[in-house]
Amino acid sequence: MSKRRPRYLIFVLLLVPALAACYLVSGERSEEATPNPLGEGRLEVQFVTADGQVDREIPVGVAEVPVLVDLTVQAQQGELTLSFLDSAFNPVLSVTGRYGLEGRGSAVIQSDAQGRLLFRIAANEVREGAYTIHYQLLVLPTPTPTVTPTPEPTP
Repeated sequence: MSKRRPRYLIFVLLLVPALAACYLVSGERSEEATPNPLGEGRLEVQFVTADGQVDREIPVGVAEVPVLVDLTVQAQQGELTLSFLDSAFNPVLSVTGRYGLEGRGSAVIQSDAQGRLLFRIAANEVREGAYTIHYQLLVLPTPTPTVTPTPEPTP
């Protein structure tokens, strides 16, 4: 056995798990509406094919506030799961769409310390997939009025 063959085998064995963890998507189109003054926002994503897993985030701009999330997931073929995660990366809300059946769900999720909502996309040989996320901050930051100092009376 030549010295090149063990190196090649080691390279292949290390490469396979790395490729298995990749998220491959084609034809992705997304439309995002950032939070308006009422704290409402939307993210719509459509794609032709997808396979694998990836973590993404939505910046909501305010740290550690409750956010109402409504989620819709669709896949004409395969299985598409979208899971919102807490700060320890544990799933809080998971919705799956498969084989032409739409998945729906909603929950109140707290934004993390950086003011983000974290979510994970897991696609298993999905064709013609889509997901829509509507979110609304339940506690809006209120502006703090600044008091104008009263001038000292002059004698």
